[in-house]
Amino acid sequence: VPNGYYWTMGKKNVHDQYQPAWPVRILQLTLIICYFSAGWSKAIYGEWLKDGYVLWSQIQGTYLTDFGAWMVRVFPLWSWPVMQCSALVFELMSPLNFGIKSFRKVAFWWGLGFQLIVAFTMHQLIYFSLVVLSFYVVFMDEKFLRRVHDRVAENWQNVRQRFLLRKE
Repeated sequence: VPNGYYWTMGKKNVHDQYQPAWPVRILQLTLIICYFSAGWSKAIYGEWLKDGYVLWSQIQGTYLTDFGAWMVRVFPLWSWPVMQCSALVFELMSPLNFGIKSFRKVAFWWGLGFQLIVAFTMHQLIYFSLVVLSFYVVFMDEKFLRRVHDRVAENWQNVRQRFLLRKE
């Protein structure tokens, strides 16, 4: 990454030597608190530890979507406590999953799967899932973000050359 480039993919202010970390840390903490508090509430105040079929019953309730109905019909009954436990462990382990850099790759994939299941099985929660997933970017390192930026820019140039700038 060239010296002077940060999150915005633009040059830093000439007068500022360093970018403060606290705005990024607050966003990171927001995601961790969101996940952990949801897991804590399910474990302590909910039925998630007492009944292995809470997720199964919630998907069939007011949140039911077509995909959720398909899952209820097709997935074996034993898979629902496994998914429920996986979701609860993911949420309760979020401080470690996102706090320890070497755990983050697993946390990203686990969280992506978790949020996609929430998005597609529970009516109107797709918006919440997309907001939560947008917070994942604040845990990604600058080199990875630069590679993504460069690849998107390169592909955009190819698209422009193929479709937008075509002379007939």
